[in-house]
Amino acid sequence: MKLKTIDGTALTNEQRIMIYDDVRQGIESGDIKVYQAHSVIIWTDEQGLAWQVKGETPIERIRRITGYLSKVDNFNGAKKAELEHRVAHCDC
Repeated sequence: MKLKTIDGTALTNEQRIMIYDDVRQGIESGDIKVYQAHSVIIWTDEQGLAWQVKGETPIERIRRITGYLSKVDNFNGAKKAELEHRVAHCDC
C-alpha cells in the first residue's frame, strides 16, 4: 500500500507506522470497506493528520426476475429456481 501526501506534509516513521496500523485494523474490523486497498491519501486538517483509503470495490451483480430487481442472495427459492432455468441468448 502506498502512502501519498497531497499537501506536501512530511511524515515521520512513527506517523507512517501509526497510519499503516490504523488502516490495517480498520480493514480487518470492517470499519473501512475497501476491497484490495492500494493507496492511502494523507493530508493535514485542523484536527491533525487525516487520511482516506483508496482501493477497488467489488462489483455486486443485480438481477431482474419477474419484476424484482435485487441481488441474487435476496431471492427466495422460487426466484432462484427461475434464475437457474433461464436460457442465455449470448455469451456476455
